[in-house]
Amino acid sequence: MESFLIFLGTVSGIMAAFFSWLSYKLNKRMDERARPCVGESIWIPQGDGYIVTLKIFPGQYFVQTKYIAIPGFKLARVRKLLNKKYMVIGEPVSILRYAVSVPVNREEVELQFYVSPTPLAPFEIQVLLAGDHKAISYWIFDDPQKGCGKVD
Repeated sequence: MESFLIFLGTVSGIMAAFFSWLSYKLNKRMDERARPCVGESIWIPQGDGYIVTLKIFPGQYFVQTKYIAIPGFKLARVRKLLNKKYMVIGEPVSILRYAVSVPVNREEVELQFYVSPTPLAPFEIQVLLAGDHKAISYWIFDDPQKGCGKVD
């Protein structure tokens, strides 16, 4: 009888450890799915680079963007004019400071910037977030000249 209770306790302990581990894995996966993500990119050729519009779809918690970076390329701010054309503002930099709030359960947030020279695929766009949040990475696998995303 005593050995049966020891066996039962051991099996119960193993089951508790397994379900604890399973809960940890599922919560980690749910946290990753709750993060905001870049859902679409629009590329418009201008000069020797592109005007890029990234659409960030909100997650289940509030975040703020801090910087945008594309390793090996220069970025600059843009402003949309009344005639639906874009004007590049300022000097291109390697890491563009871009602070925008991404609220919960709202419409997507658009980030617009100029990238030069013309990038060739594959490359990564990094949107760094404020606080201790992990950066959002968006990989481009097709060249913008071939119609990466949507080109107007």
